[in-house]
Amino acid sequence: MRATEINSALKAAVLRLDMKKHGFESAQISSHSLRAGGAMALHLNKVPTHTIRKMGRWSSDTFLDYIHEQIAVFSAGLSTAMGNTIFYHNIGFQGIPAPILDNEDT
Repeated sequence: MRATEINSALKAAVLRLDMKKHGFESAQISSHSLRAGGAMALHLNKVPTHTIRKMGRWSSDTFLDYIHEQIAVFSAGLSTAMGNTIFYHNIGFQGIPAPILDNEDT
């Protein structure tokens, strides 16, 4: 299958699945998306970078840019979420609020 055929199939799938409601525009999707996304999936599963490079047929270390770029998007807002006070149950099943830590820079 040629890249143009893959691109057409991906764009049709985005439209058919109404992925716009999830932030995906068909104009932004291509066969390259599969390579970049595959590299990220392998990286998140702790596959060594030299294996990712071989599997994706990357002729340079460019795929590292995609991995780091996607990690930034994937992790956006996580530090803020981690700072939220939550309610939880301890082992004795007594509900107590999570401790509030001061925001001192260390």
